[in-house]
Amino acid sequence: MSVQEAARAAETAAGGADVEVVVVGAGFAGMYMLYKLRGLGFSTVVLEAADDVGWLAVLWNNLGWTYEGLGRLDESLDALERALALEGGSEAYRILAEIRLEAPYRDARSRVDALAMAQAAVKLAPNDPDALIALAAALTANDRAQEAILVLDRALARIKGDLNLN
Repeated sequence: MSVQEAARAAETAAGGADVEVVVVGAGFAGMYMLYKLRGLGFSTVVLEAADDVGWLAVLWNNLGWTYEGLGRLDESLDALERALALEGGSEAYRILAEIRLEAPYRDARSRVDALAMAQAAVKLAPNDPDALIALAAALTANDRAQEAILVLDRALARIKGDLNLN
């Protein structure tokens, strides 16, 4: 799509209203940007080539509405904002593992996904005590308490500064 075509599409989508910002793409990042820009008071419109928004945007929307219904939308958005800002690094995986373990509604919880995300966090940052603690929590949730104890010992050693303990 050319710039001129995008401008025409934005005018059509806006229905004649003044638009300050055009967000291209209705995936996770696009919907998140829409939320932040509108929160700052910008008049926005989203352009999406597909007939519907991306699956990550749908997931974000479902999670956001659930937390909002519980009065906890700020907590949800804060966690997702930190995960997005970290671009998939160790801390993002740890945060996402915590969300999968502690989600307030059953359908969003997944012990298996939490374990996979926590393992990814530890793989990316094997000396990070926070990642190790998240892994221990996920192991415990998956009925692997003996492994969790060993991981907690590693986390405690990291906190105390002993990087030689594996």
